[in-house]
Amino acid sequence: MSGGLRLTELTALQVREHAHLTTVYLRAALHEGVPRGLAARRALSAERRAAPYDPQLPGEGVWTLGYLFDVVHTRDPWMHRIDICRAIGREPVLTPEHDGRIVADAVEDWAARHGCPFDLDLTGPAGGRFHAGHGGVGLRADAVEFCRTCRAARPDQGCWRSGLPSDAVHRRRDVDRRGTP
Repeated sequence: MSGGLRLTELTALQVREHAHLTTVYLRAALHEGVPRGLAARRALSAERRAAPYDPQLPGEGVWTLGYLFDVVHTRDPWMHRIDICRAIGREPVLTPEHDGRIVADAVEDWAARHGCPFDLDLTGPAGGRFHAGHGGVGLRADAVEFCRTCRAARPDQGCWRSGLPSDAVHRRRDVDRRGTP
């Protein structure tokens, strides 16, 4: 590696290694690989899920393999889906049942990271109302834009210091989801 961010370098390597593959091939590989990946995820024992994983990301501590597979490997493809839709000029089809669950998980991680009380009203099909603590800041935003903002946040940005919490699995706050469709 050249000394850059490990994640960035690994992404660039994957792009180089797969750039020659056709869309037809990639779709077939995805349809073949997803069931195997889901089966492997479900087969992870509690002991393996609790095993530490160092993401080697600035400002991040050690995650667990359970967090990596359950949260990161779910949310990252979802965010990439949003990015791809924007890049090709298509509106993503969002549902409360699927996308709303991913957004709710993102809110839970955000809450665990900053620890501040809040009232959060996320709009759009993936949105909902969320609350933690008393006397917190009131925020209203589009659900997808909220996730995009959290993804790009820096640790020095107060309640917006979000990203992926290093130990959210161990520090879950009581986040109340109210008024969800």
